[in-house]
Amino acid sequence: TMRMEAADGYRMRASGVSLDLRDKTLAGKGGVDGAIPAGTFRADRLDADLDERRITLSGNARLRMEPGKLRMP
Repeated sequence: TMRMEAADGYRMRASGVSLDLRDKTLAGKGGVDGAIPAGTFRADRLDADLDERRITLSGNARLRMEPGKLRMP
């Protein structure tokens, strides 16, 4: 299990994680859950492109947003 937490309210826990340092990608095949300042999320799988700073959630992906909490950069 891999846990990540940032000071600005972002946190994530993923299982079955593999990291490819050469390609700068991360995959979690054992489920993922977490929180952002605007709500919570969970999914069966996580794929991340670290160069692009992009995360994709798939398989029973759910996001619960709290009204009024979304902050735009």
